[in-house]
Amino acid sequence: MVFLNGWDNPNGVLDNGMYKAENNVKPIGIGSTKEEILKALGSPDKISPNNNKKWRYGSSYITFDNNGLVINLKKQNNEFTGKVVE
Repeated sequence: MVFLNGWDNPNGVLDNGMYKAENNVKPIGIGSTKEEILKALGSPDKISPNNNKKWRYGSSYITFDNNGLVINLKKQNNEFTGKVVE
């Protein structure tokens, strides 16, 4: 059995078993669940083993609370364009 504590996938080479962004999903925002984030954006590029509540997508990131709900969205380079409620 393998346990994963974090990962770094900047070039998208880890593909097997990763979530793919779905089309026609509701926009995400503060209070969204991890499942809603995965549907809208797919698997993150990086989850730090030291802070698994912060998911990185390129240079942008999403932070979750202890209940798995979004408490912060930091957008860079238009990476979440059309996916995030302002």
